[in-house]
Amino acid sequence: MNELASLGVILFFALLAGHLVKFLRVPEVTGYLLTGVAVGPSFLGWITHDNLETLQVFSQVALGLILFSIGSVFEFSRFRAIGRQALVVTAAESLLCGALVTGGMLLAGQPWHASLLWGAISMSTGAASTLMVIRECNAQGNLTETLTGVIALNNIFCLVCFSLETRPEVPSESLVLD
Repeated sequence: MNELASLGVILFFALLAGHLVKFLRVPEVTGYLLTGVAVGPSFLGWITHDNLETLQVFSQVALGLILFSIGSVFEFSRFRAIGRQALVVTAAESLLCGALVTGGMLLAGQPWHASLLWGAISMSTGAASTLMVIRECNAQGNLTETLTGVIALNNIFCLVCFSLETRPEVPSESLVLD
């Protein structure tokens, strides 16, 4: 299947799944994920790994737009109001998650640099799915603002930790689990 047909299949089934899950009162993102599994390489195979590789640019643009929209909702006055709370939650969640994954990887016998890298990656928050559910539910209020702030700070923290850990001397072969 060519790239245009693959994109059409993805959009058609995503739209269909989005409407179907509304009857179940489940967030649309759940339908999108289940549809991706169904039509993707692991089940029906209508969308192959090669198709997904070719469409990678669309994924990157979409993720960039989602992260941009998270960043753009922050006004300095809003962040000042929730900043301390968001920083505390982000620090606790990120550091605990990173430490647990790093420790688990070390216990599993992975080299320390690969373990730190896995720990840094584990700190990331699913910005896209969280933001989609917030928007779908028209959620507003202190919890939503704090959550959006935590997502933004969390992803910034994750990217900084990831970039600090990834150095040219770390061989990519060490990142593969045996």
